[in-house]
Amino acid sequence: MRALLVDDDPAVVSIGRRWLTEAGYDVRTSTDFRDAVTELKTNAVDAVIVDVRLGEFNGLQLAHLARQFRASARIVVISGWDDPFLKREAACLGAPYLVKPFSASDLLTALGPGVLESEAMGPIAARAGRAARGLMLVRQQTS
Repeated sequence: MRALLVDDDPAVVSIGRRWLTEAGYDVRTSTDFRDAVTELKTNAVDAVIVDVRLGEFNGLQLAHLARQFRASARIVVISGWDDPFLKREAACLGAPYLVKPFSASDLLTALGPGVLESEAMGPIAARAGRAARGLMLVRQQTS
């Protein structure tokens, strides 16, 4: 399975890539809206994980494009903002909305059933479970 992870925070991209790789995903990442659009146009993906804030662009715009280019892809919207409007917008796309900080388990659960329970991924699932208990994704604060 191939996932595209898009966030303008390199720390989020780094830990998210690790969690998804440990869960068996072939992970592509981007910190830029335009680069992510190019990825969507040129590479088939099974999952798109996108932050709401992407510089001058809104990650929900990217989620809409992901729906257009890859209708069957699982989309997960992530944000540091617990905003009911943004949650509704994500829900209209059929996308779970995760508020930072979240765990590896939260992310894998949002990507769909069976990710953690797969027999073929037993050891990976166990590592992801340990990561979920021991690590929390924390957005770096900037002044």
